[in-house]
Amino acid sequence: DVESLRDYVPTKAKVRSGSRAAASGFLIKWNARNNQRCWGFATVGHLFDNTSRRSASVRVDASTKFQCRRIKTAPLRERSDIALLQIVGTSDEIERALKSCGLIDSHDPPAIDLMTTREVLAAATQRKRGRTRSPFGAKSFVGEEVFPEGFLIGSRRLDDCIRVGRADADTFREGTSGSPWSFRTKSGCMQVGGKAPDFKEGIGQPFIRLFDWIKVELGSTASVVSDLDS
Repeated sequence: DVESLRDYVPTKAKVRSGSRAAASGFLIKWNARNNQRCWGFATVGHLFDNTSRRSASVRVDASTKFQCRRIKTAPLRERSDIALLQIVGTSDEIERALKSCGLIDSHDPPAIDLMTTREVLAAATQRKRGRTRSPFGAKSFVGEEVFPEGFLIGSRRLDDCIRVGRADADTFREGTSGSPWSFRTKSGCMQVGGKAPDFKEGIGQPFIRLFDWIKVELGSTASVVSDLDS
């Protein structure tokens, strides 16, 4: 059965698109058809619900902000809450800025290790302790429940979701969706929602599942090279 808890709401998060905000937890690299290196940030698709706006900005730290354009958003039938923002600029300009803020140390960084969907569901089922890294700081949580058959949140029915909790108040508040979650030292999820009114519980989707869709859209050269905390 598909679970639906009405108190769970999409939490938007240091990505800005007009008056809307959301977090971005993962840096993606891929090659365009002309073999040019491209760079972008993954964030939640619900940030762009009911808007045609394609421009956005991603602030990594106090002195580094990237101008981006939305190039991909998963349709509802994909049951995934994911959008991809491509950084605007030349490869050299972008790579200098990414190196300056510490997200990469070369123009061809290795892919980071992501948890499998099975590992994510097991961590939640076994009530493992994890960590979220939002624009408002790192916070700990405990895995609590899995929804392999789907979870209805906002306008989306999302597959393979997990619920985490036992966190501080406002850990999963609006402005934190898109944040990366990890268990131990391995990134596993992207936050897609939080439970009102105290936001001590959050909903996440395994990022490897979301990245599979990105690879279909961008091709085999796509890789996740930073979870913005690597």
